[in-house]
Amino acid sequence: MKKKYLAIILGMALSLTSVCAFAEEETDAQEDVVIVEETETEELTGRIESINDDGSLVISVGDWEEDASDESIGTLTLSGEEVEAAFADGISAVSLIDYKTITVVEAEAEEDTDAAEDSATVEEAAETDKAEEGTDSEAADTTDEDAEAADADVTDEDADGEDTDAESTDTEDIESVETEEIDTSDLQIGDIITFTMNEDGAIDTLTLISAASDEEVDAEESADAAEEADDAESDGEA
Repeated sequence: MKKKYLAIILGMALSLTSVCAFAEEETDAQEDVVIVEETETEELTGRIESINDDGSLVISVGDWEEDASDESIGTLTLSGEEVEAAFADGISAVSLIDYKTITVVEAEAEEDTDAAEDSATVEEAAETDKAEEGTDSEAADTTDEDAEAADADVTDEDADGEDTDAESTDTEDIESVETEEIDTSDLQIGDIITFTMNEDGAIDTLTLISAASDEEVDAEESADAAEEADDAESDGEA
């Protein structure tokens, strides 16, 4: 009878030991699990203002708005904010073979904004006076406007077919645009780029969407040469 009790006690002890060991293994497995949080990357568009000696860029960023009817046209409104960033080791850089046509709107200084507001107030007052003077002549011009509108309708109908053909040609040109890999050393001051930065603040993707014109490059080189000449003259005087 005693042996029977001893066997039961030993069996219970062995089962408890295996349960404890399994619990420890499960705890260790849970500790090895690493939760990776996905980070959202923001895509920015800007103009290259300068290239540092170490190859990093100083970029004026802004709001990029693409034309709804033509993907090859857009407007970049600079915000006045500048970003300085180097290139990541595994950067992905591409270039459009047919670059976009971009209108760049420069950021306005605060003083210029106040002056513009005062000018707008003066212009509004002048326009009000002109509107009052022109009220009497509007009735006389109504008949002429109606005749011109009738002629314009006929002209527009004739031009509709031509506009349709032009739009289809533009669409074909947009679809034929290809990209190619570029070397970041080929970038120039004045280029318009779209880029993203990683968590270290380095540029990891870059697309050249508009290259600086030859006139812009020549003007920048002339400005750099003049600045170097001024520095050399200042050093000589010192």
